[in-house]
Amino acid sequence: MKAKNMTTSALVRDAVLERIEDEIDLQFLPDLKATYRKQLKKITFDEVMIQSCLKKTNFLQMLHDV
Repeated sequence: MKAKNMTTSALVRDAVLERIEDEIDLQFLPDLKATYRKQLKKITFDEVMIQSCLKKTNFLQMLHDV
């Protein structure tokens, strides 16, 4: 099957990776909320995304290294 020039395996792989990324995001959410509360200031969406991205990148790199 090719949907938008993607094989079935590529489609499944992308879906699984997206699901893993969503689960990682949910794992980091409590930490990000705690960081926000500790700072006692408002942080922008961009700041949250940067923090999340850095943690996710480190986590994914750690998985890759295993």
